[in-house]
Amino acid sequence: MSEQASQCPVCANTRWIVVYPDELGGEPPTVDYAFSPRTRLTYRIVECGSCSHRFVHPLPELQELYENNEDTTYTRSEPQRRRSARTWLQFVRDYAPQAKSLIDIGCATGFFLDEARKEMRVEGVELSRWAADLAAVRHQVHREPVSRLRLESRFDAATMWGVIEHLGDPRRELTAVHNLLEPGGMLFVYTGDRSALIPRLLGKNWWWYQGMHIQYFSRSTLSRLLNDIGFSVVAVRNLPIYFSLASLGQSLNRYSMAKPFVRVLKSIPASGQLVRITMSGEMVIVARRN
Repeated sequence: MSEQASQCPVCANTRWIVVYPDELGGEPPTVDYAFSPRTRLTYRIVECGSCSHRFVHPLPELQELYENNEDTTYTRSEPQRRRSARTWLQFVRDYAPQAKSLIDIGCATGFFLDEARKEMRVEGVELSRWAADLAAVRHQVHREPVSRLRLESRFDAATMWGVIEHLGDPRRELTAVHNLLEPGGMLFVYTGDRSALIPRLLGKNWWWYQGMHIQYFSRSTLSRLLNDIGFSVVAVRNLPIYFSLASLGQSLNRYSMAKPFVRVLKSIPASGQLVRITMSGEMVIVARRN
C-alpha cells in the first residue's frame, strides 16, 4: 500500500472520513470478469470532506497486477461486447460526427477498436500484456499509461470505457489525454455514478464497489475534475450495455442472495440471447477539449 493518496484526487483537500473499512488487508483484489463474492471485497474507502469524492486510501499498487492479468471470461463474452461496441461507436458519432481519429484507453482485446476502425484511424492503450497481445494483432496498441506516452499524433476523440475508476491519479492521466486531443476533440468517459438513486439506496451493495475500483465518482465530482483540466462537459448520459443471460448471471454471481436466480439464468436454453440494459448508477460523460 502507498500513502500517495493523502489528498483528494479531485479537489486536493486533505480532510476525509472513512466510509467503508478495508476488507482485503494485504491481499490483492480480483481484476477479472469471473465475478465471485470476493469481487465485492474492497480496500478502505474514504470520502472527501470538501467535494465528497470517494476513493481508496491509501492507494494500492495494482499496475503489475493489471499487466499480468489474463481474463478468458472476457473473451468468452465476445458477442455481447461487440454488440455493445457498435452501440457505443454510434454514441461517439452522435457527439463527434467529424472525428477521423480515435484513441481507446483501456482497449482490452480490441473489440471496440475493431468497430471504430471501420470509420476512422484508431490506436489503443492497454496495460494487460495478454489483452494487448490479442489487440495488437489487428491494431497499434501502446502498453503504458497515457501519462508516459510520447506520441507525435493527435486525435479527434478519446474513449475511456470503464477505466477511470482504476486510476490512482486520474488528474494526471486525464491531463495526458487532454494533451493527446486536438483542440475541440471529444472525450467519452464511462464509469459509475455514485450520486444516482440506486447506488444511494444500495450502499455498499452497489455493484460498482469492487476491490479493483479505487475511484468512485459522481456526476459533479467527475465534471469538476474535467473542467479543472481544461474540458467543457457537453453531456452526461446513461450508456446502453448488452449482456447475454449467462453473462448477466455471471455478474450476479458475486451476490450470495442471487445464487438461485443465477442458476435459473444459466439453465435457460437461449442463455446466449443478448439483452440491452441501461442502468442507473452508471454514466458516460462527454467532454470537449477547450
